[in-house]
Amino acid sequence: MLDDATIPELDLDPAQTIKVALVDDHRLFVDVLRVILQTRGIEVAAVGYNWRDAEKIAREVHPDVFLLDMRMPEKTGLDTIAGIHAIDPSIKVVFLTASEEPHDLQKAILLGADGYVLKTLPIDGLIKVIYDVVNGQRSISRSVGLSLIRELAIGEQRDQDRFTEIIERKLDARLKNVLSGLVQGAAYKNMCAQLHISERTILRDVNKLCELFEVPDRSALENLVRSKGLNDLLKDTIQF
Repeated sequence: MLDDATIPELDLDPAQTIKVALVDDHRLFVDVLRVILQTRGIEVAAVGYNWRDAEKIAREVHPDVFLLDMRMPEKTGLDTIAGIHAIDPSIKVVFLTASEEPHDLQKAILLGADGYVLKTLPIDGLIKVIYDVVNGQRSISRSVGLSLIRELAIGEQRDQDRFTEIIERKLDARLKNVLSGLVQGAAYKNMCAQLHISERTILRDVNKLCELFEVPDRSALENLVRSKGLNDLLKDTIQF
């Protein structure tokens, strides 16, 4: 991750020509950044101010890198990236934004962004990001990246607590045994024999478990229990 407050030492290949496109609805920002980048040897091949401009640039100019704003009228940068990649999947997209929201970063990564950096980044840092993404690296502002990691960790713990509560407080002995049997890979016939219940009851219990854990089917339920380490809460159940 890129430290927003640190100006990196630049060791760039002067022979490497990179075409950059700027798209941001703040025209003054675009004009100033274009001049700064050009004085630093970066070719600004095109500028735009909305999603239509971005798609036109992708179609007609085919820049190596887009520096794309997150918040724009009509369509956001998140909506725009799909259109850019539909036209030319090889174009690198870096969000240059004021948004420090972790969910914006998460969505940007899922949509195929190559970088996510803040507008507070020093110009040398931005130039390094441009070269890095062209050379196959991903660049993310440290502050936003750490916020996302913290948010994901909190969400993971919240899910873990919820699943633990379901097993410990919402499942009776039979449902715990059915869940344990599923995780053990037991056949319904074997579970019916040991629990002294019908297969119809087993199927009804499996559906109830899927509803409680909010998963679509038995396979997803088994994967959830294993991936979250919930097996440990089923140690006192029948071994099928």
